[in-house]
Amino acid sequence: MKLSRQRILFISIWAFLTCGFLVSDFLLENFSLSNKLKYAVVVLCALNAFVQKDDFLKKAAFAATLFADFFIIFTDIYSVGVTVFCAAHIFYFLRNVRDVKKLKIYIVFLFVFLTVLIFAGYLNAIAAFYALCLLNNFFSSFRAGKTIFVAALLFVLCDVFVLAYNLPRPVSAAGLIIWIFYAPSQLLYSISELRNTER
Repeated sequence: MKLSRQRILFISIWAFLTCGFLVSDFLLENFSLSNKLKYAVVVLCALNAFVQKDDFLKKAAFAATLFADFFIIFTDIYSVGVTVFCAAHIFYFLRNVRDVKKLKIYIVFLFVFLTVLIFAGYLNAIAAFYALCLLNNFFSSFRAGKTIFVAALLFVLCDVFVLAYNLPRPVSAAGLIIWIFYAPSQLLYSISELRNTER
């Protein structure tokens, strides 16, 4: 498939920003600059999604991602970021499935599940709820098209390293690896199309 000039420009800027935060992380150890470049990657991918026609659910997912990543990257209020990321995964799941009956059952199940978990404490509840949303998004991506599947897989791998970094005995190197999976995941989500239109 021949890439348009706009797509080539988008991917080139994404590659430049990604190389920038990798250099900042691994060579310069300038994590303040790295965080700004990482967020710029998310903004770039979101803008690319916003200018595309239709696909409201992808745009909604990126809007949630922008909000969530701001809190996770620039603040210590991680619970807000994780909560909003649940919404992003739900939007992607809805985009993948497109079956009204299944969606109604799924939404009812999610709210029942979350209500039960809240009794275990908000942080524990939202972490478990996030894991459920992440996995539902991943498994629903199998039939949504290869680009969406790879994006979802990279997102799961990213969160494996997020978990490793936040263990009681954290794996410090995991913090540097997270975005190696997350940045390409956002790139692929941004350019993805649903299976009936994806080539």
